[in-house]
Amino acid sequence: MRKVVTYNHIGLVTENLEKIIDFYCGLLGFKVAAKFRADDEDSRKTLNLPGMSQDIVMLENEDGSVAMELLYYITPKAPSTARPSDFAFNDVGVKHFSVSVDDIGEIYQKLSQYDGKSVSEPISHSEGFTFMLVRDPDGNYCEVRQYN
Repeated sequence: MRKVVTYNHIGLVTENLEKIIDFYCGLLGFKVAAKFRADDEDSRKTLNLPGMSQDIVMLENEDGSVAMELLYYITPKAPSTARPSDFAFNDVGVKHFSVSVDDIGEIYQKLSQYDGKSVSEPISHSEGFTFMLVRDPDGNYCEVRQYN
């Protein structure tokens, strides 16, 4: 039986690469692993976007594993990539991803400096971790956890 071998990455489309890089690298500690432009025919066919051109930034964890792909579409432009403010957590579709950190308190305190928004303050869970829900500058939900 075929099965998933490993998790690869999550892709986030953004209207502002620098702002979203600053959030994930400056606040959460990811590192830029690679930057490149994708405008080749294979990528266009795979995404079903004729004439597509995009800048891609790959972010990696501290251990060097790739964790996130940030995508900025040069063409075609999306009407808007930002999540609406009323984007509810129980709406159907992909809602969030989760990261583990070593100092959730510091991240909570610095969140607004990186154009992030807190949905909740850090909450101690009975199963041995503290967690909170935040929104990045594009409105994506990110669960932040610190294991005790």
